[in-house]
Amino acid sequence: MSIGLGLIGYGGMGSWHAEMLREKLKDITVEGIWDIREEARQKAKENGFKVYSSLDELLGDKNVQLVTIATPNDWHKPLAKAAFEAGKNVVCEKPVSLCAADLQEMTDASVKAGKLFSVHQNRRWDRDYKMVRSMLESGIIGKPYFIESRVLGSRRVLFGWRGVKKEGGGMLLDWGVHLIDQLMDMIDEKVVSVGASLQEVYADEADDNCKVTLTFESGLQALV
Repeated sequence: MSIGLGLIGYGGMGSWHAEMLREKLKDITVEGIWDIREEARQKAKENGFKVYSSLDELLGDKNVQLVTIATPNDWHKPLAKAAFEAGKNVVCEKPVSLCAADLQEMTDASVKAGKLFSVHQNRRWDRDYKMVRSMLESGIIGKPYFIESRVLGSRRVLFGWRGVKKEGGGMLLDWGVHLIDQLMDMIDEKVVSVGASLQEVYADEADDNCKVTLTFESGLQALV
């Protein structure tokens, strides 16, 4: 039995989700797409997808059991809560929310509705990350005391809404959450302290340079 999926947001990641589902996951059918932008809706139509006339139409479609949210970050919470209230399961793009309190609201809404709530953390499957994790798990390099993980290219990354602070833009919420999630996925320990430095080097309002330090309960330190 195929799962019907409604996609909210047809930008870079939204269109990627739609194509990957159509090409690689036959057990999930993209029932349709909604985006507030006319140009995005037109592009979706040109690519062969049904386009809903409104968000309410998508959420009211009984063929949709699962909603994927791929919008600017500040819309994740209200859209997820609306989907839960409509009886849909939700997969949300990262970062799942702008703060922990928002995430708690989303989690509470999913529990109340009795629906699945998950976050798309695709960088857990990156080849370089999987190689490092395998090395740590095998013990081939011994036990680490310091880990550094980095990505470069802020001027390329912070385009469009990703450079707008109120929409959840900035390097910490864009690439930072990926690197932090990889560490949390790889190191099976509690984090006991966190430090961060955020700067605006080239950007006007959102951090385009961030350094975050994590200390785990064993004393292992990490820098992203």
